Amino acid sequence: MRALLYKDLVVHRGKTLPLWGVAGLPCLLPAWLPMEGMLLPLVFGLTLPLLLFQQEAKEGWYQLVSQLPFAPRTVVGARYLVTALLCLWMGGCYGLGQAVSPPHPGLESCLAAGALAAAILLTLHAVALPLLYAFGPGETLSALLATMGLTAVVSWLAISLDEAAFFGLAGRPLPVFGAGAALFLVSLPIAVGRYARRGW
Repeated sequence: MRALLYKDLVVHRGKTLPLWGVAGLPCLLPAWLPMEGMLLPLVFGLTLPLLLFQQEAKEGWYQLVSQLPFAPRTVVGARYLVTALLCLWMGGCYGLGQAVSPPHPGLESCLAAGALAAAILLTLHAVALPLLYAFGPGETLSALLATMGLTAVVSWLAISLDEAAFFGLAGRPLPVFGAGAALFLVSLPIAVGRYARRGW
């Protein structure tokens, strides 16, 4: 797996990896409305792995790696690890953005906000990554855009109807983050199976 992670670092350091920093910058801006601030890490954190997968598929990486002595679990596991790091990065940026935003909440609230953002991203990728290995980036992107639109509408309705209950999730960061991480890990063998069954 270290070889695959090193490949990601070398191949994408001039293209995709700088986008991590660019994507993190808007999350540091003051989040005047909770949903607007939350949407920034969700959009960037969800689209960057799609761009990475699309680039690799276009360059024939998966046809090449299927001929190398790497088990499917190793190939998919490396991508899951990179995606998990991205989710933590975007969550951290969002939490830091809350710290610099009025009314400047305390450290505990900022950590809770970051954990909630990371948990939502992990949950979305628990769906996105198996779909990527099953259908490819085109069909997956369309499905995810529709899912994100529905999620935004449902979230807006939830906030409008019961704002205190919705944002009360941020008061329990460890259970929420644990649930997102668990779903992310549960989806790993599903993605491995989809990758192994797909003819590259």
